[in-house]
Amino acid sequence: MRTAILGGTFDPVHVGHLCMADEVLARLDYEQIRLVPARVPPHKQNAPAADATHRLRMLELAIRDRDEFVVDRFEIERDGISYTVKTLEHLIASGTLTGRPGLIIGEDLVSGFGRWRDADRVAELAEGRLDGLVSGAGLGPYAEPEAVIRVNYFGALAVLEDLRPLLEKGSQPAAVAISSIGAIFAEVAPEQAVPDCLEACLAGDEEGAVEAIRGRSGNDAYCVAKRALALKVRAGVMDWGEAGIRLNALAPGTTDTPMLEEIYRTEGIGEAVRSMPIPIGRSASAEDLASVVCFLLGPDARFVHGAVIHADGGSGALVRPNVI
Repeated sequence: MRTAILGGTFDPVHVGHLCMADEVLARLDYEQIRLVPARVPPHKQNAPAADATHRLRMLELAIRDRDEFVVDRFEIERDGISYTVKTLEHLIASGTLTGRPGLIIGEDLVSGFGRWRDADRVAELAEGRLDGLVSGAGLGPYAEPEAVIRVNYFGALAVLEDLRPLLEKGSQPAAVAISSIGAIFAEVAPEQAVPDCLEACLAGDEEGAVEAIRGRSGNDAYCVAKRALALKVRAGVMDWGEAGIRLNALAPGTTDTPMLEEIYRTEGIGEAVRSMPIPIGRSASAEDLASVVCFLLGPDARFVHGAVIHADGGSGALVRPNVI
């Protein structure tokens, strides 16, 4: 049975988790999604807000009517930090997994796959290759600006670069970086542009970029980071194409997520985001964006490369009607 693994804290499980898993199941020919809640995640500084048993129960309730979804208790019931390599070794040794497993990985990789524990062993257990990758690092525009630059640009880029060797060995491999409609505001709103930071990002100078953004708002940092990521995708079109990997970016607009709820509560940006017009009359759902991501990863997009797809309900076109 072709199985893909989705790990995380699930604190709590939400529609974004399930929609992405659904799309992977439907479009990438997997037969089962194995959800693995972490007891103690190695990559997050703070402990999960909910107790492990509560997170496990919420996840079980969320998929109770879905036979193709399975909750795995291994990490929850195991003492100590939850490492993917240990989970894969257990699932393979127990006969739970047969054949090459899929790994659904996104923003939890912001520190870079190369810095995972036993990253080479993880790659080996996945038979040393990946067919698709989504780099979805996303601190909100309410976070500290220095952290936003480090995570949303340099972290997202590290995901792509660290996993590229595995993609090169994959079958019709493709990668998607998650940008944002905020990327256009670093261009059209002079007060939000921080050209020195953008230049440092594109030059690979992380400390220079952090220094350039110091004293600015988290929103300014968010827009710069997302713009730099989109530009980096376009700049890499020949390099990635020659390696046989399609690389594209998705720039979502206003989307119903916990991040949006926090943005609405944030003084200084909440009202501006609320007032941004959306020509089709509604914000996006997680399903809307998951469908675009899976299209870009799948065979129907086999000639799409170096594109920045704006899934924003028309907001970007309204702001920049003369930009193609």
